[in-house]
Amino acid sequence: MKVSGFIWLIQQVYMIIIASLMFWLNILLGFVFLGTTFSFKRTFAYLGGNYYDKYRERTKEVELKFEWSNLILLFIIGVFVLASHFPLSNLGTFLILVSSAYFVLTLIYIIFKTYYRLEKFTDVMQKLMGNWSMAIYSLMLILLAIFLTDFNRVWFLFFVPGLFCKMIDISFKHLDKKKVKVND
Repeated sequence: MKVSGFIWLIQQVYMIIIASLMFWLNILLGFVFLGTTFSFKRTFAYLGGNYYDKYRERTKEVELKFEWSNLILLFIIGVFVLASHFPLSNLGTFLILVSSAYFVLTLIYIIFKTYYRLEKFTDVMQKLMGNWSMAIYSLMLILLAIFLTDFNRVWFLFFVPGLFCKMIDISFKHLDKKKVKVND
């Protein structure tokens, strides 16, 4: 069924809003400790289908399970929050910068792990090392999401997770096709 450009745009905005709300709901369902990877998996599964698919059908194979990357992410956030509450010193600034860098690197790791459905750390790292352009693109999107967080909290809640995952999905598919064409 062919739809006009305006209706397609409305459908995409609707999917992004639903994906964002489902992202936050899945983080809460995962008790924050397990929720980050679980949320990314379910959001990528939701955005992977077309508009008319049902959410439950696309995300039923995603299981909630313990993953170390979620615990590491929570620890990094804790270090950042603790370091930012003390007066700025050399150690405090160092901890803030290191925890910010590890936060971004862990998010990139989680994105690659969930998008490509990889389980082993070595598989994720091989995929990451072989796709520097995707890693740099993910980094730019994470920095944009952090910037939008400071811009408007409502925008962040309703749009950023869904838009972030949609842009990752589109760009990874495009870059994977481009890489396949170059290698053939």
